[in-house]
Amino acid sequence: MIRAFIALVCAALTMQCASAFAEDTASYWLDKGNESCKEAFNESGNMTLRNLILTDAVESYEKAIQIEPHSSLAWLKKAIAYFEMGNYIEALDSVNRSIEIDPVNADALYMKAGFYGETGRTRDALQAFNETLEVDPERIDAWFWKADFLASMGSYEEALNAYNRTIEIDPESMNAARSWDSKSYVLKKMGLEDQAKSAAAMAAETYDKAIEQNPNDANAWFGKGCNLNDQGRYDEAAVALNRSVELAPAFVNAWYFRAVALNATGRYEEAVRSLDKFLEANPEHSLAWKLKGDALSALGRDKEAQAAFEMASKQG
Repeated sequence: MIRAFIALVCAALTMQCASAFAEDTASYWLDKGNESCKEAFNESGNMTLRNLILTDAVESYEKAIQIEPHSSLAWLKKAIAYFEMGNYIEALDSVNRSIEIDPVNADALYMKAGFYGETGRTRDALQAFNETLEVDPERIDAWFWKADFLASMGSYEEALNAYNRTIEIDPESMNAARSWDSKSYVLKKMGLEDQAKSAAAMAAETYDKAIEQNPNDANAWFGKGCNLNDQGRYDEAAVALNRSVELAPAFVNAWYFRAVALNATGRYEEAVRSLDKFLEANPEHSLAWKLKGDALSALGRDKEAQAAFEMASKQG
């Protein structure tokens, strides 16, 4: 899940296009790289094309670095492009270079934490989130992901404290809503069912407020859909997640959770199509392959279902 929200930060950091710089300046090549990244983030249907566009972005950022080798920003943006291509070694190398140049670059520290998280280095990710918060104590997304990593390690009390801090910083933000959702999960694990239900209700209320303020907030619709899935309200979840993918087709995780809702309501053909969109971007996601197998089996497409189950087993 962290990849989806890292992607949102990646997009924010690469949408700053100026386009009025001379070609022999670092700013010009940063701008060119940003334009390529923006194009890539909007390309969800063809992953080969998306990676080619990201390769162009990397080349532009490298030209910026040749002109200004001590640009922390250029190294960070190069790291983001590598990360989006799935080249995590180069991404980590580049983000570390960004931090060497500017040790208090909170964006670089945060992205480093995300890269560690995506590659399963949980303790390293937690340390990097702590370093981010030393530089920027009010960074709400760092508090949220710190809490999530603590929860994944079984440190439930510390996780609850971090979720609470997230909510305190901005009670109406998406990170606060997700914190209520995640608090609900943690409280269930701790056997505190009544508190878990209250937290889930607070999450739903926060998502609804966000949608009321901005009906075109794909992230809020996504959160609402996931919240409804967790409550077993799959018909309503499918409606919310349909809206999310309409608003942001490139937000691939929404396609997966949409498929969960569709599968649960017997809409198997739609579930398969939704999973195909997700698996194009995440071909190693074993749960998605299993869900696709379940949907195909329900449709009587047994050979295809068996192939999907084999892919699920292969991915572990």
